[in-house]
Amino acid sequence: MRRTLRTCLMAFSPYVERGLRIIAMPYAQEITANPSDTGSDVATLKELFDGQIDWSECFEGWNEKKGPMATDVVATKARAAWLRRWLRDRLEKEVVLVTHGQFAHFLTCDVDENGKQTTGWWKETELRTYRFAEDGPEELAPIVEIDGRIIPDITRIREGMPKN
Repeated sequence: MRRTLRTCLMAFSPYVERGLRIIAMPYAQEITANPSDTGSDVATLKELFDGQIDWSECFEGWNEKKGPMATDVVATKARAAWLRRWLRDRLEKEVVLVTHGQFAHFLTCDVDENGKQTTGWWKETELRTYRFAEDGPEELAPIVEIDGRIIPDITRIREGMPKN
């Protein structure tokens, strides 16, 4: 979660300074149980990002890769559906989600029944825009990509990112 929080704080600093709220969202964490994909406990994160992040969605054990955060295909698909519903039900009209590559494929339903990607890898700092589908199962909150929307200074964001 440190990488995504740093990305948010750096990429959206002008908006954060004007009151944009960054919410730490455990459901958007990467899939694997590798050390680089396993989050720190909230107390550690709060020390690093004191006062800058809303921690209300975090819960005890969010980073243990068990239960709803497990790494298997069924749990990951369920987690992605939960997150899509959470996003759909927000009051905001537009939400930016900074997440991780493998999980992004589950979030956008670009995986088959076995969890294998059906599309290529996303580029680092790639931006895609989606809207919620007008049809489809309510509980899955399906999304569809909107083409052609680009943030012109995305290169500046990537070049300014810390290496770790």
